[in-house]
Amino acid sequence: MCEATVYLERDGQREKVLEDVVRVESTDAGIVLTKFFQPPQTIQAVIREIDFLKHSVTLWAGGDG
Repeated sequence: MCEATVYLERDGQREKVLEDVVRVESTDAGIVLTKFFQPPQTIQAVIREIDFLKHSVTLWAGGDG
């Protein structure tokens, strides 16, 4: 499978938000992250980077970045 790990950058810090994400969707409400067998989570952020080789998605939630 091709799951991704999602990170959030805020105020110069990067933290892991969620592992094994199978879907990332940008909506008016924010970024919706979906895993198997769990309800989706919405994060107030924008997509900063998607790295397919590392299976990672970096979101940005403002601040000094």
